[in-house]
Amino acid sequence: MAELIAVVDIGKSNIRFSFMDEDLKTHHRAALESRVVETDLYPCYPVDEIFAWIIEELKSISQRHVIQSIVVITHGAAIALTDGNELILPVMDYEFTGPEEYSSEYDLLAADFGTTGSPRLPAGLNLGRQLYWQQKKFPQQFSKGSCWLMYPQYWAWRLSGIASTEVTSLGCHTDLWQAAKDKYSGFALRQGWDKHFPPFRKAWDELGKIRPEIVLQTGISPDCVVTCGVHDSNASFILQRSVLHQDFVLLSTGTWLVGMSSSKNNQYLSEHQDTLYLTSAWAKPIPSFRFAAGKEYAEICGSEGLDKQPSLADVQILIAAGVYAYPAFSMLGGPFAGTPGKFSEKITTPTKRNALAALYCALMTDYCLELMAVDGDIVIEGPFAGNPLYCRLLASLIPARNVLIAPYENSIVSAGVFLCTHELVDWGETEYRCVRAKKIHGLRDYKQAWRATCRGLKNSNASAEAK
Repeated sequence: MAELIAVVDIGKSNIRFSFMDEDLKTHHRAALESRVVETDLYPCYPVDEIFAWIIEELKSISQRHVIQSIVVITHGAAIALTDGNELILPVMDYEFTGPEEYSSEYDLLAADFGTTGSPRLPAGLNLGRQLYWQQKKFPQQFSKGSCWLMYPQYWAWRLSGIASTEVTSLGCHTDLWQAAKDKYSGFALRQGWDKHFPPFRKAWDELGKIRPEIVLQTGISPDCVVTCGVHDSNASFILQRSVLHQDFVLLSTGTWLVGMSSSKNNQYLSEHQDTLYLTSAWAKPIPSFRFAAGKEYAEICGSEGLDKQPSLADVQILIAAGVYAYPAFSMLGGPFAGTPGKFSEKITTPTKRNALAALYCALMTDYCLELMAVDGDIVIEGPFAGNPLYCRLLASLIPARNVLIAPYENSIVSAGVFLCTHELVDWGETEYRCVRAKKIHGLRDYKQAWRATCRGLKNSNASAEAK
């Protein structure tokens, strides 16, 4: 029987389970749609349902293969408050707007972009905002939380029984961490919250062997090792940083598009534009930007446009006609957060809507890259790497830079294998496919007109908020 590595990727839209060998050959895949459940307390993630699914998949594959190690990689802005044995409050959905109830007092206590690199974000995207709200609303339950686990490490704990903390999730716009100094923020220390986090481990550390009860339930090898785990965009960054030997900007794409720079240039970051610092697995600050590209793409496309395959000719028609989509089609973040998305005119053709979505996301990416003002090749991974129109448009907007497609079919899964084996499949730099820019008539003027209108929308929104 083949010896496999199990990688669980818990994203905001989908959960994927991959069983790979050390050469990245896939032996089995399974998927589950991510969902949020309503409770009497607040919307949360159905962690017991997800865990039951993981157990069933492990049981199925263990009948045919030996699982030598398992790692869980998850989205950010999620924390599990436990008493060391079980959850004392549900794992909150970060899109829940309840934590904004105490924003005025929270911001006075927590806002410290200069040291944390964590901008003020809506809903529960600042993890500290979630915790503050929970402490206010449910003081009795909250006080029982002696062991706080970031989301990847929560799953590692359920699989191994070993509690740990890892910096990539803790340093993901939480207000709780200072990446530049590799320590908790002043806010976290003043709240006394640092005392609830278990010892730090590296993303690639082996925590221990899988729980004996899971061995009995699934038939999995009792020697299966559980790896600590990591934040999803950071998983991709680990992989690219280990392969590339020059500065680059990784575009880790999915529900969110997260731009992460290997450069140490940080002078242009602004908390008001959703540029921020993330924290690498090596505990170093990563200049970054983000916007909810996957959500916005789907919103612009509409249900009928998502499966269409538009061409550059469709884009050329939109440019010639002066048809625009203006930000933002998601209120979760990005440089134009707070301005309601709109179209310059109604578009009824599904293919044209898909073309407009690709054009919009390329323009947004280009804008964010310019905001961050860092050098290096652009490396695209994730679902947008499989969108040839988006990739070609981005390359055409920045013809002086190399736009590369990561060679890994799924960077997060490949990174999971790397974390468990500490070895890279030796593709080398030549395997990165370069996207060629195309001459698109009128694109430069279209871009400038789009930006001028976007700036006007943002200024109008700022004036309205001031009043």
